[in-house]
Amino acid sequence: MAKELPESLEGGHLKEIINEAKLEARREAAVSILLAQLARKTQDYALRWEGLSKLSPQRQEQIEALSLEQIECLSIDAIAKRFQRNIAFSSIADLERWLDRFSG
Repeated sequence: MAKELPESLEGGHLKEIINEAKLEARREAAVSILLAQLARKTQDYALRWEGLSKLSPQRQEQIEALSLEQIECLSIDAIAKRFQRNIAFSSIADLERWLDRFSG
């Protein structure tokens, strides 16, 4: 037997909740990709397991303040290093330079 949704979750409100969840999943995926690439390049695998808490509080705040598009771009830049030699993104210092250049 299917459960009925509470009135507050019907219609547009449910769509809004689903869209917010999708956006949050995209953000989390982009951060995960970024940290996985940094962990691989720096051989500091704690980045993968500890997440953003491994970075300084200032850098955590900068990453959290980025728009979804910016954080996706950042994760793409981290991956691109594997395929192109001209994109230098292989250390925490590279991440910090990127954040200093693109965060507001």
